[in-house]
Amino acid sequence: MQNPITLRDIENLKKLAKQAKALHPGLSHAQRLNLMAQHHLQARSYHEVRKWIARSLEQHYERKDSGVVYCKLCRFSFVPGVAEDSTTHEKRHLNFEDALFSLGALPAAHATREQRKREAHNLIHSAPSAGEELAGVEQLVNAWYDRSLESAIGNGDWKKHPSLAEYAAMIVPTVEAWLRQSRVLYLSKYGCNRGVIPEGQTTWVQPEG
Repeated sequence: MQNPITLRDIENLKKLAKQAKALHPGLSHAQRLNLMAQHHLQARSYHEVRKWIARSLEQHYERKDSGVVYCKLCRFSFVPGVAEDSTTHEKRHLNFEDALFSLGALPAAHATREQRKREAHNLIHSAPSAGEELAGVEQLVNAWYDRSLESAIGNGDWKKHPSLAEYAAMIVPTVEAWLRQSRVLYLSKYGCNRGVIPEGQTTWVQPEG
């Protein structure tokens, strides 16, 4: 078994099994999955790979009451014994694995974001200068950005999510209430892009169409 085994490996096996149809037309899709599992992961079968995945996923679980578990990687609570829950979790978890693989790190989790927001508000309200207020505002925007990116990862839209600098320009309608001293500094650094994220909102949403 390769270590660590991830849902990305499962997706790769499915793609390989589909591609192998031309080379193995007499095999069913399930048989090709077994063949790919044996060849690429040195497993006895695809079913064995699924067992490896189940054990690998459990390393991220935090047990709650009434059979509920919380997955610390993809920040999702569900009941493993419920098929619909497990399917929803795997889809979300795969999105987070893909994002982690591509970005190198995931956005800060809820508790960390809330702590940073509290610190940012303190900085802003006690700032004796425009520069120090700007530092507080930027910390606040960073916390909002991480929440927005986390939402996009969960939805599978993270590859289209704006960069931090782009987001900072889009969030002006909401953040400008905190720019008492540092408005000029903020706008000169990030600009303003109204109409993407509505006033009072902090989460970027993939435009329709």
